[in-house]
Amino acid sequence: MKSLQIAKKTQLTGHNAGIYTLVMDEDNRHFYSGAGEGWVVRWDLEAPENGKLVAKVETNIFSLLLLHQQQQLIAGNMEGGIHWIDLNAPENTKNIAHHKKGVYAILHIASFILRLVAMGSLPNGLLLTCNHWKVSN
Repeated sequence: MKSLQIAKKTQLTGHNAGIYTLVMDEDNRHFYSGAGEGWVVRWDLEAPENGKLVAKVETNIFSLLLLHQQQQLIAGNMEGGIHWIDLNAPENTKNIAHHKKGVYAILHIASFILRLVAMGSLPNGLLLTCNHWKVSN
């Protein structure tokens, strides 16, 4: 079996808490991170020391989904909120809160956005729910 060769190339600094989620942009040069202090940061792999704060929310960011064509980033937080971030006008960020539990995953399937949340417990484990929204251009 081949051994995996790993070498540290650079270290990105800028978050003040644990990073919970990463999502790559389609250009394969930029990516976004979401962390425990509620920051969403855009990073440039060609200039990694220059992270740009895209949005800040009041609680931990657990999940991210990039809608490249719409230039929107969707962030799920620890308190059940979904933040719709307009990358061209981040000050127009919208928040939707449906419950009080974490949003652990956001998925884009066809023209729908799905989020996975933990809503409570059952004798055999967690009860998971899935909400969805239709996306149009």
